[in-house]
Amino acid sequence: MKETKFIEQNKEKWKEFEQILKSSKRDPDQLSRLFVQITDDLSYARTFYPFRSVRIYLNNTAQKVFYSIYKNKKERKHRFIQFWREELPIIVYQCRKELILSFVIFALSVAIGILSSVNDPDFSKTILGESYVEMTVENIKGGDPMAVYKKMNEVDMLLGITVNNVLVAFRTFILGVFFAIGTVAIMVYNGIMVGTFQYFFIERDLFMESFLTIWIHGTLEISSIIIAGGSGLVLGKGLLFPGTYSRLQSFQVSALRGLKLLIGVVPILVFAAILESFVTRYTDVPDILRASIILLSAFFIALYFIWYPIRKARNSQDISMRDVQLAPQRSNVLQVKDKIKSSHEIFRDVITFYKKYFTRLLKINIISALIYVPLAVYVLSDHLKGDPTYQQWMFGKISTFFSYDELPILYLLNTILVTVNVFFIFTFLHKETSDSDTSKNRFGRNLIIFLKCLAFMACVNTLFFLPDALAIITLLLSLPIIALSIFISIHDKRNIFTAFGQSFQLLSGNYGRMIQLFLTLAFLTFTFFFFMNSPFLLFYIEILKWNLPFEPQQMESIFIIVSVFISIVAMNIALPLLFSGKGLLFFSLKEIKEANGLKERIRNFGTISKSY
Repeated sequence: MKETKFIEQNKEKWKEFEQILKSSKRDPDQLSRLFVQITDDLSYARTFYPFRSVRIYLNNTAQKVFYSIYKNKKERKHRFIQFWREELPIIVYQCRKELILSFVIFALSVAIGILSSVNDPDFSKTILGESYVEMTVENIKGGDPMAVYKKMNEVDMLLGITVNNVLVAFRTFILGVFFAIGTVAIMVYNGIMVGTFQYFFIERDLFMESFLTIWIHGTLEISSIIIAGGSGLVLGKGLLFPGTYSRLQSFQVSALRGLKLLIGVVPILVFAAILESFVTRYTDVPDILRASIILLSAFFIALYFIWYPIRKARNSQDISMRDVQLAPQRSNVLQVKDKIKSSHEIFRDVITFYKKYFTRLLKINIISALIYVPLAVYVLSDHLKGDPTYQQWMFGKISTFFSYDELPILYLLNTILVTVNVFFIFTFLHKETSDSDTSKNRFGRNLIIFLKCLAFMACVNTLFFLPDALAIITLLLSLPIIALSIFISIHDKRNIFTAFGQSFQLLSGNYGRMIQLFLTLAFLTFTFFFFMNSPFLLFYIEILKWNLPFEPQQMESIFIIVSVFISIVAMNIALPLLFSGKGLLFFSLKEIKEANGLKERIRNFGTISKSY
């Protein structure tokens, strides 16, 4: 067929197609039908008129629809709303047995706390602490039994309570990995504490005052801990009862469900902390107002975690398998270019990268820690004295190493330590995701990369000059952007400021994707620290203390050095998870913004595949 006849035969159809593209209201069925036709015409034109203008016209027209549909495609555009409206209620329903069991365990533990307090007047001092009991007794004598909620500044109280509540919920969940025994232990302990605490005021004829004060925040807080307990039981159940899955597959499914349950209670814990910090302290407000807050909180928990999941389950199909997505077996080759990947796919790429380079990164980490620890301990020799009890283990003592106000030399040591590890992380990641290196001056290239990492890490470390709580919050907010900027600076050979600018440009409209990935990786990172901070490790170190022929003071120094060494190794071995994740996210963000892979597919669209 001649080109002119081909055009004459199809031009009306092409005009109609252009009009549909220009229209704000498009009929999807009609658009789909015409698009199939125009791509067929494009394929024909490429075969018979490869160097004619009609082929270019059809290619550009087809590209418009591809570009408009996929260029700014978001990963599940309403993913956040979807999670709270659809996904979490279904998971709550799936885990209803574990949640009921968690509630029963907690309720029985509350009863144990009450009965123990009835039979033993000193039981409250054992559970709540003698100093706390004495302080509360003094407050009661002073006519303000709830004064404990008024002594601390609201903002400081909010930060402290939020961190503590989230850590308790996380610990309750993660200890489910010990076949749910750890979760049950925490639930029993917290239940006994609540029962003892409440009876302490009942015994002194202060039930109503204590109830209207404590349960303003306690309704949401205790409900969240019970749900966190259910998430831990879900995790343990996956290991104990794998069913038709392998034990590893069962653990993957249960861990995902339990983690989603845990994520579901975090905002509730934050709101409970807000109530405790800003509302609970006002004990002189009318009782009806306080009772209303408690009833509204209870109503919300009953509505969202009981009634709504049942309703969603009745209106849904195949809920038993909705969130079961087991990862396929993967090779060690990362395919990241020109692809838009979900957070789950990027997470799997992170694990692939981590497994491939773990041994090398661990060796580098250990060598750098062996150099760093003696120097840092020597600098802090006067600050690390005292009995290194379990409470001081790891997190208690390691915070001393970030006290830059008194010892600025630590700023330099910490910056160099982290820079060395981050340098190798991004060097390996750049090697894995870039084309073969043809640079003759590798030393010069590596020196530039090291200096860039040094500049970024110096900025990060500067945050620790801020107050502790503010430093942590600022670090959490800025670290994802910093990590992405480092990789952009290295991969695209940009200067620091340009890399920062490109980071914000790529993240525009995609912050949800970044936050979801960061929270997943941060959770895994925190798990590293949790296990490194476990009593089992402390037990082994205690055995060394018993058997090594050293004086107590010498053993104290050895204990501190070993503790710091393990903390530093744990911190740096977790860094690849956070930093490689942001580096791998770069390719998806770039494809979303620039659509280079899409354009390439459009250019090749309509060509005859060899598979045919």
